[in-house]
Amino acid sequence: MAVLPRQVNLRLQFPLRFLLYVTALVALFYALRRSYLMTAFDLEEAIERARNVPTILTLAAVLFAAMFSQTSQGKKWSSIVRGAVLGAIVGSLSCLMLAIELGEALRRMDCWNWWKDWPLVAPYFIVAIVQGAAIGAFVLQLGELLRYLFMKRRAKTPAQSCPAL
Repeated sequence: MAVLPRQVNLRLQFPLRFLLYVTALVALFYALRRSYLMTAFDLEEAIERARNVPTILTLAAVLFAAMFSQTSQGKKWSSIVRGAVLGAIVGSLSCLMLAIELGEALRRMDCWNWWKDWPLVAPYFIVAIVQGAAIGAFVLQLGELLRYLFMKRRAKTPAQSCPAL
């Protein structure tokens, strides 16, 4: 008797919050690219503005994460590590997307060769990773501190917060 192959149960579940979060970041990337980056008057100014896009996206991503953070007892990662990983990922991906877009535009004009010129992109990519990790770790840790202070203030009883008359 023939045996049917076992069905693999791939249950990739993403919360709706994650989907909205990623959609907001992608929309912010395209908005920055369209209104901020493409309005530069010359190539030098466009490159200078392109350096700011990964930083702005990283800051927005980590601020979103700090505002909508859920602390789960099952997850043992500290907020510093989570912020550094998130910042490094967002910074590196946005830098890589801009580098590919700019490199392809220059390649079409015969001013760029990926085999020879990729080391020119590497320093910007490394800076975007390190800077994104630092921003992410700092902002997420700051968000945890503010959340702790807010919860501490909220835990005070009304008798403690109002002086006796």
